Amino acid sequence: LTHRCTCLGNLTHNYTCLGNLTHICTCLGNLTHICTYFGNLTHICTCLGNLTHICTCLGNLTHICTCLGNLTHICTCLGNLTHICTCLGNLTHICTCLGNLTHICTCLGNLTHSCTCLGNLTHICTCLGNLTHICTCLGNLTHICTYFGNLTHICTCLGNLTHICTCLGNLTHICTCLGNLTHSCTCLGNLIHSCTCLGNLTHICTCLGNLTHICTCLGNLTHICTCLGNLTHICTCLGNLLHSCTCLGNLTHSCTCLGNISHSHTCLGGLTHSCTCLRGLTHSCTCLRGLTHSCTCLGGCGYKTVNFSHT
Repeated sequence: LTHRCTCLGNLTHNYTCLGNLTHICTCLGNLTHICTYFGNLTHICTCLGNLTHICTCLGNLTHICTCLGNLTHICTCLGNLTHICTCLGNLTHICTCLGNLTHICTCLGNLTHSCTCLGNLTHICTCLGNLTHICTCLGNLTHICTYFGNLTHICTCLGNLTHICTCLGNLTHICTCLGNLTHSCTCLGNLIHSCTCLGNLTHICTCLGNLTHICTCLGNLTHICTCLGNLTHICTCLGNLLHSCTCLGNLTHSCTCLGNISHSHTCLGGLTHSCTCLRGLTHSCTCLRGLTHSCTCLGGCGYKTVNFSHT
């Protein structure tokens, strides 16, 4: 029926609970905590200590793993309905959830965070820290990856319906979305942003930063690439119906659209702008302000050809 393990000490704590209904493991100590659950209904793992925490929950209905400490936290949940992994610490956090319905991984720390969710319906990965964040979501319906940090952010979403990747940081952001219906990649930072969307219906890539922005969209219906920054912008859209590339910056802008029906290119910046439109019905290239602008339009039925180079 009910299992409850409570240990308060100094050296080593080892908790193992095997039952059917309710498991509650609570560890308060200083050196090593190991909480292991094997059951069916409700699992609650709570570890508060200083050195090493390992929480492992394997069950069917509800898993809650909570680790609060300083050095190493490992939360692993394998089940079917609801998984909640929460790690608050300082050095290394590893949250792994494998199930079917709802996964929530939350990591708050300073050095290295790794959140991995593999399931079918809803995945929510939230990492708040300083050095390295890795969020990986593989499922079918809804993926939400949110990063707030300083050095390296990697957001990878592979699914079918809706992908939302949001990265806010300072050095390197990589947002990759591969799916079928709606993709939204948003990167806000300072050094290097790379947004890559591959799908079928709607792609939205938005990069706001300072040094290098790369937006790449490959799909079929609607592509929107928007880059706002200072040094180098590269917007590439390859699709079939509607392409819109917008670059606003200062040094080098490169907009390339290859499709069939409507292309719209807008470049506003300072030094060098390159707009290239190839193949289709209607092409519109607009370059405003700066030193050298190059607009090239090659189309089939009704197109507006603007080929000029001025200083």
